[in-house]
Amino acid sequence: MSGELPVALYELSNLEALSLSRIVLTRTIPTELGALSNLIVLSIGSNALEGTIPSKIGQITTLQYINLNSNDLTQNIPIDFAMLSNIQTLIVQGNLLSGEVPLEVCQLHTEIYGLCRSPKFTCDCCEPCS
Repeated sequence: MSGELPVALYELSNLEALSLSRIVLTRTIPTELGALSNLIVLSIGSNALEGTIPSKIGQITTLQYINLNSNDLTQNIPIDFAMLSNIQTLIVQGNLLSGEVPLEVCQLHTEIYGLCRSPKFTCDCCEPCS
């Protein structure tokens, strides 16, 4: 599989894990992923995705693990990610993200990988990089 995600995927409302890393997905992350309201794992790292991270992903409150690493994503982590009360791990390294990490996201006490390696990020609540 490569290219874009099939439209039928968004109809799988009971889907709990979506792992599509390293399959050469292109274009942007579809906002329709927000319809997958039972997702626990979202892993779409190591593709060729570009653009911003859709804020609708922050509405999937069941998410515990998100891997977006090694794409070409830009701008910032959406403030809507503060609604991810079950999130344990967020991996964003290897992207073109920048800006200030929303304090509300930091207050989730989530393992956020990839912020300290990006000089374009500011984060008042992150631990200094070693």
